[in-house]
Amino acid sequence: MDVSRQPARHLVLHGASVDLTDRRVVRADGTQARLTALEAALLGYLARQSAPVPSSRLLTDVWGYSPRSASRAPYVTIQRLRRKIELDPSEPRSLRSTYGRGYRLVTATHAPVERPIGRTLLGRDREHRQICTHLTSGQRLLLLTGPPGVGKSCLARHIVADLQRSGTATVWVDLARAKPGSEVMRALTETYGSDQDWGSTLRSKGPHVLVLDGAEHVSGWLGAAVEGWLLDAPQLQVVITSRRRLHRVSSRIVHLDPLEPSSATELLLSAARTASGGFQPTVAQRRALEPMASATLGGLPLALEFAGARLGVLSPTELAARLSRPFDVLRGPTHDRWSSLNDAMDWSWNLLTTRERQSLQACARLPQPFALDSVERALSDRGCWVMDVLQSLSDHSLLQRAQGSSPLFRMLDLVRTYVLHHTAAAHH
Repeated sequence: MDVSRQPARHLVLHGASVDLTDRRVVRADGTQARLTALEAALLGYLARQSAPVPSSRLLTDVWGYSPRSASRAPYVTIQRLRRKIELDPSEPRSLRSTYGRGYRLVTATHAPVERPIGRTLLGRDREHRQICTHLTSGQRLLLLTGPPGVGKSCLARHIVADLQRSGTATVWVDLARAKPGSEVMRALTETYGSDQDWGSTLRSKGPHVLVLDGAEHVSGWLGAAVEGWLLDAPQLQVVITSRRRLHRVSSRIVHLDPLEPSSATELLLSAARTASGGFQPTVAQRRALEPMASATLGGLPLALEFAGARLGVLSPTELAARLSRPFDVLRGPTHDRWSSLNDAMDWSWNLLTTRERQSLQACARLPQPFALDSVERALSDRGCWVMDVLQSLSDHSLLQRAQGSSPLFRMLDLVRTYVLHHTAAAHH
């Protein structure tokens, strides 16, 4: 069996999503099927091929038979697979045969079609429409930015699911744990499943949207790389989620702010219902949860999800009392990437230089919001130009411009609490 290079774990076909590792098929009509090890290996093999494969080659490469062997095994297995992955096995759209040449697998994308389980999208209609409009109008590069825990990946996954339903080919690549350069390219080539050079791989895919999720730690390398990819593949569109802006590359930026109070409350209640199997607050409880969602938790979706999960064991009053130490409470297994809000904040903190950390700590000690001259006084002994610092921290989505007639800056309350706590811990 040919196992020299593994295909992407997920395959999205016309009407079904296949997880090759779990050997699970989820069809568009909601029904599911399980694959045998051989069936999963055959699909993975065909997904790596750019041309139809004859039965004789399948016998040697997948079944491990000797050359010139004869068997109906490929035909029988293909028929069985079509009953599992095709909505209409008599008219296959994914597992096709070409007379005289062999079998080929036609994939729509290499990203899972299911929306992220447990991740409710609330209060993002405007940004959702904005991104979809940019893509349909032909915008080549979109950057989705925002502070830690604001829901960039969740929004991107919902957009991918909608694009797939409309027939747009998409490729999703998670870059959160990849290092700049070779590891990023390895993640990309494994997902695309091609042996061609990178430019040819992108062109051969035709019109499609590539989504690069969690790219803030590789943003410096990625900016120049993406610029080259767009030149190599004129039909490629790229969406990047990153806490940090890309420099030296032209992109349309969509910045996510925390949720408005009404949406924040609904997300908190939705997370509570998911955790408790049907949380139904009284009028008084809902009244207590509204300021918690918008003020204490700052409308930050990740914080709201962790807090909502706690309502499965705590009353709103008990939860409110414990949120005086938010990073002790806002944790749990409810998120697919972060085990706690503190972990999400740590990720941003670790991307900062020593000077940026010192400057952020100085900004956190100022009354919020603060003016430019306040920062200048606070950083007078730092030996750095204030505008450089503010620009850098803004690019990391850790400072925001506040509303007002004169330039004002602010930190999200939970970001500020994290920075002040980090400062106090360092002093100890």
